[in-house]
Amino acid sequence: MGKFGWGFCGSDAFFRMGLATALSTISAALAQEPKALTVDPVALQATLDTMAAEMLVPGAAMLLRTPQGEFTATFGVRGLNDPTPVTIDDHIRIGSNTKTWTGTVILQLVEEGRIALDDKVSKYRADVPNGDNITIEMLLNMRSGLFSYSSTFALNDALDRTPDRVWDPEELLAIAFARRPISSRAKAAPTPTPTRCY
Repeated sequence: MGKFGWGFCGSDAFFRMGLATALSTISAALAQEPKALTVDPVALQATLDTMAAEMLVPGAAMLLRTPQGEFTATFGVRGLNDPTPVTIDDHIRIGSNTKTWTGTVILQLVEEGRIALDDKVSKYRADVPNGDNITIEMLLNMRSGLFSYSSTFALNDALDRTPDRVWDPEELLAIAFARRPISSRAKAAPTPTPTRCY
């Protein structure tokens, strides 16, 4: 896991999102006022233990980098059928964890005023098919209508034949951009209907 920062041996998205948000908030606070906030490693471990146990996550590893230094914590075992304790050096399949990390960074950029959720994707990449009609928010909500490169036979065949291959993001985008968008119209998230509680 060392290179990835922190990861999870489990699939609970809410746990990942909550911990990612908490860690990014702590990191931001430490970056702004390094002396105003201190990290208690014992409390950090206890928080990880409690959250992971409540969410029934079999294992987790965390690395928090701050101006004060690095703090690590681990919880549980590598898998449901693997009793080996998680270590900070374990490697994980990153999979969809990237979505949580990317979403967290994008929302931080929005908070800093560097981008806006209603910005058109074409503002940042002119080559995105239908990019003039797709917003950052639509990308985050996975409602852009763009073709998913991960559903192509060519990519899946390459992943089976060369599982250790490191893909350049531009290669993956080229696969997606070569196909027509699934929908010519990107879809905004539906407006929630107010619910009455009696």
